[in-house]
Amino acid sequence: MRRRNKRRGAGSVQAAIALLPIGLAARGIFGDVLLWTGLSALAVFLLCAFLPMCRGRESLWAFVLGVPCGVPAALRCVVWFLDRLLLSDSLPLQAVRGAFLFLLLLAFWGIALAFLSRLLWRRQREGYPAPPRPRRRR
Repeated sequence: MRRRNKRRGAGSVQAAIALLPIGLAARGIFGDVLLWTGLSALAVFLLCAFLPMCRGRESLWAFVLGVPCGVPAALRCVVWFLDRLLLSDSLPLQAVRGAFLFLLLLAFWGIALAFLSRLLWRRQREGYPAPPRPRRRR
């Protein structure tokens, strides 16, 4: 008779918990975007600290989980920028500038989260996957 694994659904529970910061950031679309984006960034750091799948690769997971959390704040900044500063440009030019600014803000947000997580967790694995170590000659 086969023994059943008691932790059978643990991976799916961890994946569901990992989506919590994205839900918090999505709440920011309808309310105060800075508050909800800050709370989602805090949730990303807490998830990286407590989830076993993030151990040793905290900066990678902070980047992966944090970039979708920055989407509402980046959209709000792009809309504000296009409304206030680029009123006289044509619509296609505004769309190109808006897309460029959106991607720039998301890249900055992801790199900032990864950098902060690297400051919090100094000892992490080298790469993903780890490169082979060179052999020593005798």
